[in-house]
Amino acid sequence: PRSNVLPQRIGKTAADELRQFDERVDVSYTSISPDGQWATWGLAETLLVKRLGIDKPPVNLLEIPFEELVSSGQRLAWSPQSDQLAYVVENATSGRLYEIRFSDPISQEVIILVLETGTIPNFLAWSPDGQYLAFTMQEKPQSGINQIYIVRRDGTDLTQLTQHGFGNGAIHWSPTGEALIYD
Repeated sequence: PRSNVLPQRIGKTAADELRQFDERVDVSYTSISPDGQWATWGLAETLLVKRLGIDKPPVNLLEIPFEELVSSGQRLAWSPQSDQLAYVVENATSGRLYEIRFSDPISQEVIILVLETGTIPNFLAWSPDGQYLAFTMQEKPQSGINQIYIVRRDGTDLTQLTQHGFGNGAIHWSPTGEALIYD
């Protein structure tokens, strides 16, 4: 699988650019887009997105009170084309439901997929063509039974792919996008 974290040197440079706007930024929570042009950093109610090398401040994608980025695990992923960022948000105003959000870094348009299960999506993974996002999620809170789901990049056609429980491992797309592999 392709990682969206570039070598430490580039990550440090991106963290330095973001740190000018938020002193909490550190390289360990900085994610770089596959094309190397965008950096993100998130913690709690902050998800900064910045085009690198441009003298403009980053945009905070979480500006509504009671929204919180779920930053542990693999809950933030750049599309292979670097034109969309998927991330998981806990929205306390909607009864602690979790959402997967799809954000375009240029237009800042955000598509919100509200997940009614009350469980946290994990292991976000984009298809090689960037048209689908796969993720794992428990069927019911505290059930311990994870299933694999896919959704289109526009937040439509949420589909559960598996009907059996499996561990808490990561999922990866095959290079052709025709199959998913999971741990």
